[in-house]
Amino acid sequence: MDMKTNKSKLLNKYLLTAIKVFNEMSTQASVSAYEIEGQPASFHDNDFENVYYDFLEELQEMVISTKDIDLVREYIVVGLYDIVNWSGFTIDQEKVIFTAGHQVSYLINLKRNIEKYVANVMDLSKKDNYGEISEELIEFYERSIAGINPTHDPGFLKRHPISPWVGTIDNQKVDLNRFDLPRLKVESFPIPWQKSNSWKINSMITDS
Repeated sequence: MDMKTNKSKLLNKYLLTAIKVFNEMSTQASVSAYEIEGQPASFHDNDFENVYYDFLEELQEMVISTKDIDLVREYIVVGLYDIVNWSGFTIDQEKVIFTAGHQVSYLINLKRNIEKYVANVMDLSKKDNYGEISEELIEFYERSIAGINPTHDPGFLKRHPISPWVGTIDNQKVDLNRFDLPRLKVESFPIPWQKSNSWKINSMITDS
């Protein structure tokens, strides 16, 4: 499988452009149309979702191709360099929006989307003070290796319908992922960043 990085770079450009749009529209009544890689860019909820989930698909392909979580994290950090290193909005950004008084609803929603997807990228790329890779990326990696589309993000499910809840017992939903053998195989063996995952088997069986 050929390893590609264009979707991560596209998400980087998309979020950078969205930030630029927000900053310019916060102070100007009208702005020029924006393009990304020669295509007109809009910044509605679905547009953010589509670009982000295309990135997740490419991320999953990277996991399957490399089977190396450190390389996968490097792919994120390099492809989304500007977003990973972005310092965020200033604390008085809402004041600027309300003072200007135009496109208020659009700008508030735009800011929320930017912050949401930047936070998602940060969750996947971060390391803790001990240099340990984030739980979010570990989960994504493990599920991808096991052949399971990650289901912690509802938007990803929208593009790849997989329902972990099937059937009921005494009116309680049953999580069939608890008994998924490929997942159990991955999670039951030690992996480089964890000394032992054997506790996961017991927790999957005993958790209510």
